[in-house]
Amino acid sequence: MEPLRDQVENSTGIRFESYANNDVGYSLNSSYPTNVTIENVLAISFFDDYSFLENTGGLNFGSNMEFQSITGFTPVTYETGVKGLSTGTKKILVIIVIGNIV
Repeated sequence: MEPLRDQVENSTGIRFESYANNDVGYSLNSSYPTNVTIENVLAISFFDDYSFLENTGGLNFGSNMEFQSITGFTPVTYETGVKGLSTGTKKILVIIVIGNIV
C-alpha cells in the first residue's frame, strides 16, 4: 500500500475546496481524498463570512447560531470585514464505548 504522503503528492486534484451550494457550504471532492461524503466529515471550519449559518440539511445550524441582542446594549450585526478570518467551526462528537457500562 502506498504511504499517505505519496498518495497526496501523486493526487491530481487541486489543494483546496471551494464554496458550494450544499449542506456543508464547501465542495467535498476537489482536494485529496476526492471520495469524501458528508458522513466522513468530523470537523469543518468556515472562513470569510457568515453564510454557513444559512446551510440546510445535515449541517443546519438553525436559529441556535443567530445573533441575539441583549437588553440594555446597542444592537450589533455580524461583522462584515472578516475576509481571511475564521467565522465558525462545526465538529461532530464521536463517542466510543469500550466494554459494558454499569
